[in-house]
Amino acid sequence: MPLGDCAIIRQVLQHLSNAEVQAIVNKLVNFKYLILTEHLPKGDFIPNKDIISGQGIRLKKKSGINLLAPPFNLKVKEEKQLIAYYLEPDKGVLVTTLYVLF
Repeated sequence: MPLGDCAIIRQVLQHLSNAEVQAIVNKLVNFKYLILTEHLPKGDFIPNKDIISGQGIRLKKKSGINLLAPPFNLKVKEEKQLIAYYLEPDKGVLVTTLYVLF
């Protein structure tokens, strides 16, 4: 894992299985900040439904990545949504969030 103050992950985790996401989360302890962009369903959804890597994204299961929710339970000092870009109707939303990590 490269050294640095900030990790930037853009539309990656949504394509990975929960085991692969957890492997990345375990490495985030090396950073002070995380900027994360993920494709999420609009409105309420059940976070972190597991998928087989490479077979689409969680949006098809009406799910999305939430690193603060189980099974990942990322501990953060602060969370701030930077931008939300709404796609065509029923195509979800791209959300970019800044996390200040412990």
